[in-house]
Amino acid sequence: MDNDAHELSPLDEESQAAIGVIAALCRESVTETDLEKLVLEIDRQLVNTGFNFVSMTVNRLLDEETQLFSAHVITASTEYKHVVNRRTGVFREWKSGKVIYRSNLDKDLDGLPIESIEKRSRNFGITVKSTVNVPFSRGMLVLRSIDPEAFTEIQIDFLQRIARELSLAPICQA
Repeated sequence: MDNDAHELSPLDEESQAAIGVIAALCRESVTETDLEKLVLEIDRQLVNTGFNFVSMTVNRLLDEETQLFSAHVITASTEYKHVVNRRTGVFREWKSGKVIYRSNLDKDLDGLPIESIEKRSRNFGITVKSTVNVPFSRGMLVLRSIDPEAFTEIQIDFLQRIARELSLAPICQA
C-alpha cells in the first residue's frame, strides 16, 4: 500500500474531529515533551474511535546514518515510555515509504524474523498477532494487536491521515 498514491476514504464526523484534535497538537509539537503529549492524545483518539490495539509506538528518526530513533511507546499496560535507540528494521521499513500491514503473524511473518516476534512478546508482555506500520516524513507510526486481522482498510486510511499530520509537526521535520 503506497502512502502517497493511495486515495483516502471519507471520514465520519467522529474521525474528522479526532484528526482535528491531532492536527492542532501536531502544529504545536516542537519538543520531545510536546511529542509525548501528542502521542498520548493519538492513543486516546484511537481508543475513542474504536481501534483494536494494545500497543503503539511513534518512532521519530533522529539520524539516518546511524538509524537512530526516538521511540515514544504506549505499552499494553497503557504505560508511556520514551527510548532512544538504533532500529534497523524500522529504518528499512520507513525507507520503503509504504504502509506495512502484517495481518496475521501466526500464519505469515511477512519478512519478520521469528526472533523479532519473540522480542516483541518479551518487551510488551503480550503475543502480538497483527501490526500496522505507517511511515511519515521522519518516522513510523506502529500499532500492535493481540488479534489477527485487527485493522480494517478504513482504519489504515485513518492512520495514514495521522501520519500526514505527524509529518507537519515541527519536531518531525528534518
